[in-house]
Amino acid sequence: EKDLSLLESTDEQLRDVDRAFARMEDGSYGTCEVCGQPLDDERLRARPAARFCVEHQREAERNAFSPGA
Repeated sequence: EKDLSLLESTDEQLRDVDRAFARMEDGSYGTCEVCGQPLDDERLRARPAARFCVEHQREAERNAFSPGA
């Protein structure tokens, strides 16, 4: 189970990096995918593959962990 969990986490991180590269190519890197606002430089330094602003990241995490999501 631990190995499977690590593999799933690594796969998700690779998908995030692939999405970040695609966003660089299309010019949308550094903006929230939901609201389109620029992401803080500090956030991008901490998590270069960030897809959402802090507010929408929290919302995405709540939805991902809520029953029936």
